[in-house]
Amino acid sequence: KYDNQFHALELMLLVPPLFFLLTLIFYLVTKKQPVVTFIFSCICVVLSLGCAGFCIGKAISTVKAGHYVPKNHAVVKNMLPKENVPLLKHIAVSSDPHWNADYSTPEDRVAIMQQVNSRKYDAFFMLGDITDEGDVPNSYETVVKDINTYLPDTPVRCVMGNHDSLVDACWIFQTYFNGKANAPLYYRMDSGNVHFLILNLLWGTEDFTGAQRKWLISQLEDIPQADTVVVMSHCFYVSNGYVDKESKKPWYDIPSMVDKLCPIFEKY
Repeated sequence: KYDNQFHALELMLLVPPLFFLLTLIFYLVTKKQPVVTFIFSCICVVLSLGCAGFCIGKAISTVKAGHYVPKNHAVVKNMLPKENVPLLKHIAVSSDPHWNADYSTPEDRVAIMQQVNSRKYDAFFMLGDITDEGDVPNSYETVVKDINTYLPDTPVRCVMGNHDSLVDACWIFQTYFNGKANAPLYYRMDSGNVHFLILNLLWGTEDFTGAQRKWLISQLEDIPQADTVVVMSHCFYVSNGYVDKESKKPWYDIPSMVDKLCPIFEKY
């Protein structure tokens, strides 16, 4: 999707230095003709600026292509509300469906939704990366259509993941699944003596701001010790996994998440 954008940026980095080099060579060759050198330099500057403008426009247009929400956009018909939450005794949880990804398997995704719907869960939480890229034009239109088709009897709550936020697309996710572009990124849902705390942790603790930490602690202090607390986020804490063969990156326990959040959970 971003090949053209990257090629445009590469062109912007290469062309101006090339014109500068040509100007320098021309100056050395024709240094006894300053007027000619000046004219040639001006031409090179204009061409460089034109090239830079074209490249920047090309790069921005790629991103802007998906940065809109249709006026009458699709709406999840059975969205689990944040307030006046019904009693949730039996819930299903999943993550990373990655709608619109070339590597995802739609038949498996449909099978999961059909199974969840058939088992009459009180709610189904999807913990992020709902789509592969949040700024792909109309990506959430497909998502909402599928949710309404395959989960007609199950209240759904979607949590934002890092892929949903790409690129600068948090507001698009918020509009579709939280009602408005500037909806709170983290929030609490109370269902009897069970309390759901939804955190905004897309990549890791980079999003765990001082404000969010203060909010989390205040919520945990407010909830009676006898009650049950369920904390949900896209980014994981302690998990089994594997080491990526190419990047050599471990995809399991995240030290920063364990260090910064687990002590808070253990305390409360």
